[in-house]
Order: sequence, then C-alpha cells, then structure tokens
Amino acid sequence: MLECARQENFPVYVLMLLQYWHAGRNSEMIHLTRDNFVAGVLIYKRGKGSEPCRQKLVEDPDPVFNEAQVLPGFLSGFSGKQKLYPRSRWTYWRQVKELAIAAGLPAHKAKTTVLKHSIVTHVIERFGVNVAQRRAGHVNGASTLRYARLTEESVDQLLSEGLAPTHV
Repeated sequence: MLECARQENFPVYVLMLLQYWHAGRNSEMIHLTRDNFVAGVLIYKRGKGSEPCRQKLVEDPDPVFNEAQVLPGFLSGFSGKQKLYPRSRWTYWRQVKELAIAAGLPAHKAKTTVLKHSIVTHVIERFGVNVAQRRAGHVNGASTLRYARLTEESVDQLLSEGLAPTHV
C-alpha cells in the first residue's frame, strides 16, 4: 500500500508513512507542519486524551518505510507553519482509500485507521503490549489491548515454537 502511494501521490504517502510509524489519527496527520519536526523527532499533540507524540523518525532498511530518509527532502519545500497536507481529513481518507484499493487491499480495510491499527498490532506481536501502548500514546492500557487479539492458530504456533515447559 505504501509503495503504491509513494508512486501515485507522494504527499499522501508521506502522511501515511508518518501515520503508520507514529500510530496517529488522520485528524492529527493533516495538521502537521514543518515545525512539528525538530532534529529528527516528530512532535505533536494527540487527540482523545492520549499522550503527546515525541518520537524519533524511524530509520528502516526498506526505503519505502525509511521516514528518516524521506522526510528531510520532503520538508525542505515547506515553511514553518505551512501544513504538509492542506486539505481536509475527509480528502485524505478518500485518497488513502483509493490508494489502498489500487494496492489490492479489500475495500473494508481500505481506510486510514488501517495504518494505526497495523503498527500497534505489529509492535504488540514483536515487542509486547507495553511498548505498543507507549508508541500509540495510550493513557489507558485497555485501549491498547483491543489490538492484542490472537487467533487459536497463532497461540498454537507460539506454543509449538518452544514455549512449552522444558521439564515437568
């Protein structure tokens, strides 16, 4: 989905990349300006009573996911208070939906929330609920736990990969 967005609509791709790595809401992403980026760190106030975001830009070996490489060049074209995306959240939502469908996502998953849900789920699976809660800025752990749903198949696989007791 990000690769498709990168090729088709670079400004939307940048917002999608930020939304993914920093577990943001589309209403938060559309208000970002160059001033939200200080020395390789993204700083913004989250909505719905969440903790503020103050997170380092992510370096990733995959250039599509490497926001630390993508952002400096992109931001150089903006003045301090100029919005990175000067349109409504509904326009952003519609553009993400179109790009997601073009990339092959089913229509019911083709929305901006899939980006936040994806990073929180990936972080839970790899690093645990506490890390995901911090990344998403959730004050209440229950907000993070709704992303921690495991299937029986996932639990079976985890247990068969060595979580069984070594002695009884």
